[in-house]
Amino acid sequence: CQQKFETHVRKLFINCKLLNEELGIIQFIAERIHDNNPIFLNLKSRLFRIIESSKNNNNVNIAAANVMTILNSANIDMDYQNWSNVKISYAILDCAFLEGTNFGNANFDHVRFYQTCLTNVNFTNASMNDIYCGEYPNLEGHSDLVRGIQFSPHYSKIVSCSKDKSIWIWDVSSGTQRQLFEGHSNVWLWYILHPNGLNIISYSKNKSIRIWDIISSQQIQILEGHTAYINGIQFSPDGSEILSYSNDNTLRLWSSDNGKIINVTERNSVDYIWKMDTQGGLSMEKKVIC
Repeated sequence: CQQKFETHVRKLFINCKLLNEELGIIQFIAERIHDNNPIFLNLKSRLFRIIESSKNNNNVNIAAANVMTILNSANIDMDYQNWSNVKISYAILDCAFLEGTNFGNANFDHVRFYQTCLTNVNFTNASMNDIYCGEYPNLEGHSDLVRGIQFSPHYSKIVSCSKDKSIWIWDVSSGTQRQLFEGHSNVWLWYILHPNGLNIISYSKNKSIRIWDIISSQQIQILEGHTAYINGIQFSPDGSEILSYSNDNTLRLWSSDNGKIINVTERNSVDYIWKMDTQGGLSMEKKVIC
């Protein structure tokens, strides 16, 4: 009986072409699954049989992929199924509920899994070439707590700093490490990107500010002058000046071109300087806003 069914499936329209671009057809069949008309009474069970047929019959793979897409479009739960060895390449399983399903040795090449529930799913030995999950790769490489991340101006790179005393630049599209910046001796490390996107300014509790060239990963300058922990730094809008504020109760204005101090303003209240970190910045007139 199953062999006759598989022979029949091979001749069906649903096995002739992928319907991923035929959303109207997918939606029409999906709606029939919930139709109370008696002629559609066994539609859902027959669709499940098509998926089962793909386990041992390579000639019904297109039909099986289309069925998975249709069932998903109809919001049918496909949890805790024994679908090992199924072949459903190019199926669209975005937002599908597949918890606990066994997909051992299945073929998932080019399948979409965007925001899919895959809790306790078995993918042992499954083929998953070019699947799409809608997520960027994990960025792994720091050996200690990551303290902060920031996108580059054009969102093509990510900058991260860590308690391991390093700053990394990552390629967004591939998730690979591009550049490493090391030099600070203290684990308390932070940074900001220059408005031009070509330089990184880093600072730490070792009281120094460092300017780095992103392309070469080389340190360009060290700005020294603070006598206590640096709490934060800000660029002027045009990037020509750097404002730093520290536990030594001073605000220091530096030239980002040559690293020289332009101005030192003393304040009696450390709290005043901390407010600069969370609420302040530099105005276009280069006055401190608190």
